[in-house]
Amino acid sequence: MARRRSDAELRGLPDLARPGLEILFVGINPGLTSARVGHYYAGPGNLFWRCLHESGLTPTRWTWADDHRLLDLGIGIIDCVPRPTRSSSDLRAADFRTATPHLLERLARYRPRIVCFNGLTAYRACIDPAAPLGLQARRIAGAVVFVVPSTSAANARFSRAERVAWFVRLRELRDALRAGSGDRERLPPAGGRYTNGEPSGPRPVHPENLDAQRPRAPEPRSLALPERTPPRRAATRR
Repeated sequence: MARRRSDAELRGLPDLARPGLEILFVGINPGLTSARVGHYYAGPGNLFWRCLHESGLTPTRWTWADDHRLLDLGIGIIDCVPRPTRSSSDLRAADFRTATPHLLERLARYRPRIVCFNGLTAYRACIDPAAPLGLQARRIAGAVVFVVPSTSAANARFSRAERVAWFVRLRELRDALRAGSGDRERLPPAGGRYTNGEPSGPRPVHPENLDAQRPRAPEPRSLALPERTPPRRAATRR
């Protein structure tokens, strides 16, 4: 009988990705259950697979054992930090600093249409400390960036219905880009709070630099002053 590996002996999961995907999910790091079974989002109570199905991103309700099937739908998964832990709160700031260059290198290699961070933790730690949920004001390696609330069972801040609603927004974004729409009116807003389980706020709200190809912070709107038109001189009679 094979000896069960200790928690310290567990290793991260291989990337479930290939170049040209429509959506590439970025998780924080593998949980111990996922590391043991060798599949993504296998932890008890994680809502990832339920959110995928109820938002319309998968045709049926799949489980962690079906993770390889996502590639056929143009969807992939990678983790930001490879080290498995019991909880993402066990990670240190140094883990994210070390992981960031490798994460960016992989995103540049896979070049998905949309990069979706599962939870704000990794995105804030690696890219933008002040980021909101939803559509972000920057691209990474040409990809539109979207952030959904963490599907972890430990995330008590959002209900299942609220998390599904954010995945619906992600699907709307995918559908708009799939249709080749350059019309920003069809894109979901870049954040917002919930009222009765549904995202609220003005629609649409679009980042000023959505077309920027390199990650950078948007210009503060409060500093953008309108140019004044110089007064016209009266015509001189000759």
